[in-house]
Amino acid sequence: MVFKKILKNSFWLGLAEFFSKLSGFVNGILIARAFGAEGFGQYSFALAFVAFFVFLPDIGTGLVTREIAKNKKLVQKYLANITSLKIILAVVMILLLLVVVPFLGKPSDVMLMLLLTAASLALLALTSLNNAVFRAYEQMHLEFVNRFVERLTKLLAVVLVVVLHGSLLHIFYGLLISSVVAYGISLLQLRKLVRLKLSFDLPFVKHFLAEGWPFAISTIFGVLFFRIDTVMLSFMQGEAVVGWYNAATNLLTAVMVLPTIFVTSLYPVLSRSTGKELHRVFRKSAELLTCMGLVIGGVLFLAAPLLIRYLYGIAFLPAVAVLGFFAFVLPFKFLNVLQMQTLFAKNKQRQLIVVQGIAALVNVVGNWTLIPMYGMVGATLASVGCEILLCMGLWKVGR
Repeated sequence: MVFKKILKNSFWLGLAEFFSKLSGFVNGILIARAFGAEGFGQYSFALAFVAFFVFLPDIGTGLVTREIAKNKKLVQKYLANITSLKIILAVVMILLLLVVVPFLGKPSDVMLMLLLTAASLALLALTSLNNAVFRAYEQMHLEFVNRFVERLTKLLAVVLVVVLHGSLLHIFYGLLISSVVAYGISLLQLRKLVRLKLSFDLPFVKHFLAEGWPFAISTIFGVLFFRIDTVMLSFMQGEAVVGWYNAATNLLTAVMVLPTIFVTSLYPVLSRSTGKELHRVFRKSAELLTCMGLVIGGVLFLAAPLLIRYLYGIAFLPAVAVLGFFAFVLPFKFLNVLQMQTLFAKNKQRQLIVVQGIAALVNVVGNWTLIPMYGMVGATLASVGCEILLCMGLWKVGR
């Protein structure tokens, strides 16, 4: 019965994640082909840099799902107060960027890209809160609709800009429009479950922040783990190298849809399960994801030259080596998705933070040391090593 429900939820989240990753993958290819390695590098840098600030409006989204899944009567209180909190934190994030961006030494159009990205991601953080409610009610089809429309709008915007020979900056206006559309749809959907009435219960918000700060710290460490390479490559090697590097990671991100679909659907079950049932669900899931990672990693390694050449063009062939290294670590990446969500579901955020923090610190040091010597291959080696380190650490604290 449990796995039938997982299968049903996986269907809707699968559609959402598949189209999300597919459209993101296609967007990356279109932008790379239209604007070259340097333009794609600027695009990737903007998304990576702003990600360091998104922890503010995105704080505690996973906590909302967990708590409402346990007690549906709390939905109104969580939604009203956390929406207000996220709006305040989104404003704080944008103000911080307004202070920081002028000191980056980037061209003026790149600075505007950063601010447009921040506004877009702030709206998506609010949409994610509504989707957290849908997940708690296991109404994943509602999340599918708003995510599908958001990604479709974004894809259409990119296609329109490319066809009309617009500028890279126009792409970021399209991102903002798609985020506005997605949040509007999620608000309409939310009315089927609960009425949104903003409020700000200070004691409740303080309690939420006390419980949610591990999620925020985990997000920061996650960004350091997954995005610091792009940011450091931008400042140390230039935008063209960032473009090559992200051509490979764009393919990897598309592949990661598979464990994400499964584990996201599994999350409510992990939250409710205990003892032998939890162990059984985790073991079966880990075996499945590891086998998938081995097979897909092998295919990516063998097909890397053909994939880069035919998807991005000859100008992006330096990305082949990066993709080959990342293919090796794919089984560990698949397993890490499951391990992290299991620790969240069982309220072991603090142990997770320690492991993520160590891996993130090692990743920063590794990138700082290896990028000057080996460029983007050095960034790849640092990421691969830290992914394996993270897997070992998560396994140890989750036993």
